[in-house]
Order: sequence, then structure tokens, then C-alpha cells
Amino acid sequence: MKRTVILLSTTDSLDRVKNFYEERLPKVKHETTLPVGRFSTVTMQFSVKNVLKQVTMIQVEGVTAIQLTSTAIGALIPTPEPSH
Repeated sequence: MKRTVILLSTTDSLDRVKNFYEERLPKVKHETTLPVGRFSTVTMQFSVKNVLKQVTMIQVEGVTAIQLTSTAIGALIPTPEPSH
């Protein structure tokens, strides 16, 4: 399994960041929104072939943190040679 993570932050609102990604990600995705007190979290997941992609956005006190994760599943697992 190979994982790539990119961390970003912005002073844009969570709604603005969410709209940005909604316009660019596939329409078929799993989305979870979790407001907890002063924190709000939105997670969007989708897959492309054997790669699971996830966008997590967390807003805390006027700053929106964005985590982009790409996980290749099975791509690096060697396939055994057939026995003769």
C-alpha cells in the first residue's frame, strides 16, 4: 500500500472550500459532515481504479485545514508467479 498526504490551509470558509472540491470531484462519492462545537469537519471519499482518494476539511477559528490523501490499494503487492 502506498499513501500520499498533502496538507493545506486557508482563511476561506469551510463552505467555500467544500464548494470548490464539490465542483471538481466525481459526483459519485461518499460525503460525511460532522459539526462538533467550534469545529466542523467534511470528508469526501471516492476511488479511481485501485486508488482511494479522500479530501478532509476541518474549520477551526477562522482557518480551514485541508488534507488530501491518496492511497494505492494492492498496487504494490506483488502477484505470485503461477506454478508450473
